[in-house]
Amino acid sequence: MGNLIHRRYKDIQESLSDISAKASENFSGIRVVKSFAQEENQIQEFSAANRQYFNKSLKLAKLDAFFGPFMGLAIGVAVFMIILFGGIQAIDGHISKGTLAAFLFLLSRIAWPMMGLGMVMSVFQRASASMDRLQEIFRTQPEIKEGVQPVVQPLERGEIEFRDVTFSYPAPQEKYSGKETDRTRTPALSNINLKIPAGKTVLVMGPVGSGKTTLVNLLVRFFDTAVGEVLIDGINVRQYSLARLRRSIGYVSQDTFLFADTIKENILFGQDAKTDDAVGACAAIVQMDEVINNLPQKYEALLGERGVNLSGGQKQRLTLARAIIKNPAILVLDDCFSSVDFDTEQAILNRLRDVLKGRTTVIISHRLAAIKLADFIVFIEEGRIAEKGTHPELMALKGHYARFYEYQRLKEMLEES
Repeated sequence: MGNLIHRRYKDIQESLSDISAKASENFSGIRVVKSFAQEENQIQEFSAANRQYFNKSLKLAKLDAFFGPFMGLAIGVAVFMIILFGGIQAIDGHISKGTLAAFLFLLSRIAWPMMGLGMVMSVFQRASASMDRLQEIFRTQPEIKEGVQPVVQPLERGEIEFRDVTFSYPAPQEKYSGKETDRTRTPALSNINLKIPAGKTVLVMGPVGSGKTTLVNLLVRFFDTAVGEVLIDGINVRQYSLARLRRSIGYVSQDTFLFADTIKENILFGQDAKTDDAVGACAAIVQMDEVINNLPQKYEALLGERGVNLSGGQKQRLTLARAIIKNPAILVLDDCFSSVDFDTEQAILNRLRDVLKGRTTVIISHRLAAIKLADFIVFIEEGRIAEKGTHPELMALKGHYARFYEYQRLKEMLEES
C-alpha cells in the first residue's frame, strides 16, 4: 500500500504542476488569449486539468480512507484470533488465564503505535514522491560544462574564429549531448570558416532561418559544436571559464527580457560598481534618456513583468543599454533594432560608433542602416557562408547579397512611405 500511495501522490503532484503551468501560461499570454477571443476555450482546458487533478486526488483519498479502517480491522481480527485460540489453549491448560490476559494487554499497548506507524508511512510516501520530483532537478547535470582547468584570464583582444564548424540541433525528443550529431538531419550550420579580427565589426545578414543566431549561440556557448572549433584569441571557447567567457561578451538577443524591477537595476543587472552617470550615459546612447526622464520616478520607475509597460522598441533599447554598460571585449547584437523606428535606429547607430571603436562586434540584422557600421559583411544562406566582403565588393558580385540588399531597400522604402 505504501508503494501505491507513492505512485498516486506523484501523479497528483504532476497534475498540480500542469495546472500551475497552464495558469502561468494564460496569465503571461492573456493579451493573445483575448485578442483571439479564446477565453472560453482556455477556461475549458483549465477545467479539464482541474478535473484530472480532482480525480487523482479522489483516488488517493479513497486509499487513505481505506487505510485507517483496514488497520483497525487487522487489529480487531488479531484480537479475535488471540481470544479464540488463546482461550482454547487456556481451557486445555496449556497456558494460564493470566498469560492470555497479559498477551491481550500487550496487544492493546502496541495496537495504537502500529496504527500510528501506518499513518506515518502514508505521510512518508507522500514526502518521498515529492522528493523524487525534486531529485530529478537536483540530479540534472548541465549540458554545457567547463573543462578540468578552465582559462580564467580576461579576453584581451577579442579575435573570433570559426574553424570548420558544422552544427545540427538535436531532434525535439533527444537530449542535447554536444556529441557527434545525427548526419541524417539538415545541419543548421555547415562548414563555417570565418575569422573576425580583434576590434572589427562584422555584419551578418541572410534570410530567416539561415543560421545567423545559431552562429552567435555557439560563440556564447549556449550550445557546443561537435564538428569544428570556435576560438577567441586563439583559445577554444570550451577551455574558458563559462563565467569569464560570458562576462566578456555583451549579448543582446532577439528575445528581449526585462525583470520586474526598476529601470536602473535592469540596465545595471549585476554591474553594482557602475555610477548613476554611467547608467545615464548608456541610456543616452540608446535614445532612452528622454523617455526615462519624463517618467515621474525617472530611473527608479518600476517595470512590470517582462517590461510590460514599455513598447517593444523601448525594451530592445534597454537590453542594448544593459549590454553596453558591461564594457565587454566582444559585443553581439542579434537583430536588436527590429522594433525600433527608422529615425531612432539612425540616432542609435550614430552614437554606437564611439562604443564600437576598438571592440569586436557581431551585428545580426536585416536593416540596411547597420551596413555603415560594418567593416565587412557575411551573408549566410541555408547554414553556409554564401558570400563575404565589404558592401561595394558584394554589390559588384551581383549575387545573393546584392539581391537581398535590393529587396530590403525596396521594403524599407515602402515602409517609410
